Amino acid sequence: MNAPQRLASAVYALLLALTPGLADEWTPQRYKAVFPGDGESGPYVSGRSFDLVDYPHLDGQWKGLLHAGDGNVYFSVGSHASEHHAEIFRYLGGEGRIEHLADLGDVVEATEPPGAPQDKVHTAMFEYNGWIYAATCDGPRHDGLEYHGGHWIAIDMKTGDVRDLGRTETGDGIITAGFDSIRGILYGHTNRLGRLLRFDPESSEEEDLGFPWEGVGRQYARGMSLMVAPDGRVFGGRPPGATFWEWSPATGKIRVLDASMPEPAEIAAEDADDRTRRNYAQSAIHVTRWNEDGGYFYFVRSFDEMLGRFYPGGGGTEPRAEALGRLRPPHLGYRYADRHAACTLAVHGNRVYYTPYTGWGGVTHLVRFDLDEGRLTDLGPLILEDGRRVAEVHAMDIDEAGRLYMLAFAYNIEGEDPLNRHATRDGYAFHPRFVVVDPETALRRVPREASGQ
Repeated sequence: MNAPQRLASAVYALLLALTPGLADEWTPQRYKAVFPGDGESGPYVSGRSFDLVDYPHLDGQWKGLLHAGDGNVYFSVGSHASEHHAEIFRYLGGEGRIEHLADLGDVVEATEPPGAPQDKVHTAMFEYNGWIYAATCDGPRHDGLEYHGGHWIAIDMKTGDVRDLGRTETGDGIITAGFDSIRGILYGHTNRLGRLLRFDPESSEEEDLGFPWEGVGRQYARGMSLMVAPDGRVFGGRPPGATFWEWSPATGKIRVLDASMPEPAEIAAEDADDRTRRNYAQSAIHVTRWNEDGGYFYFVRSFDEMLGRFYPGGGGTEPRAEALGRLRPPHLGYRYADRHAACTLAVHGNRVYYTPYTGWGGVTHLVRFDLDEGRLTDLGPLILEDGRRVAEVHAMDIDEAGRLYMLAFAYNIEGEDPLNRHATRDGYAFHPRFVVVDPETALRRVPREASGQ
């Protein structure tokens, strides 16, 4: 964002603060009621939030958040506005404040011809030798603007400088990424073309490794997560039913694996309808976490928010996957729509934390899965300090002490937040906030165990 754009954005934010609904003569249909408070409702989780009201154009994100070794949290927040790129921030843990690092438009300005903006960092972020690595992606096309491709980016942890490492030669956005922390190599899966890329941050050399979704026949052949094993093999999920695939550096080839989990009960049932079967066929692996001690990845299958383990195999053993349990409590109901799962998996010791996908107009809960006992506990809805509710959490990480860091869509309180016609859920206005939750101290009233697991 250049200086005139920054000034315009600041004026826009001031006008919105003084006159809600002024921008574009638009007002939301309604506002979500604030939470009534402790003692008046069921169990809930209290989170401390930091607003981003100085950036009223922000309205979306997916992954793009990392608690790093310096104790800070690096994260991005996206925009669906054709005149705005995504923004990069850092939460300074020692100071308890948010620092703006860069506008992605400024980062890529020298190498980016005019066109559609870099809408978001849709990939995970990775720490390596004092740098944070990620990649950028496009959002919906705007005003007929041509998108020229995602960029590989790096953040200097010492200075906070954000650097452009190069634009992908595919001309496509990079929807997800994995990182080989042993060899310092990034892998990306592109948004619309579905190409698997290998990128060396040191040399800025990129290689197109192929098309993992050969024969799937889906319009957007895009995966939501990549996994890189210690031996350099790359894994991902593809339809139908989140089937696993592997790229091997030894052969340079991609193969589909016989490592899928059994079908969910809804699909095996004789009365399963066509929509349910179709949604399952399109399901993806939404988020993963590596367990170094166990030599496996945790993952979430999108259709039923099933927590699983994926073992990459090797040394004569084949890759395999196993189901551990659903991360959605039955009393929250199930939502089979175009988006089925959140991207918020966090693991701390023998506990897994997750925020189930809510759908339009819902309020997200924080749940905990105890791995040793196979038990899911609903800790309650996520409520911020002023009583505002959270629609969805789009990125989450955890530190060594068990504190959770989130990028959340918090419902607006009338007259107190920026208004953005893109930032609504079922007519309710929201604005992104950075949220810190300590599960050991943030629980209000006794949580209930989620039955039926």
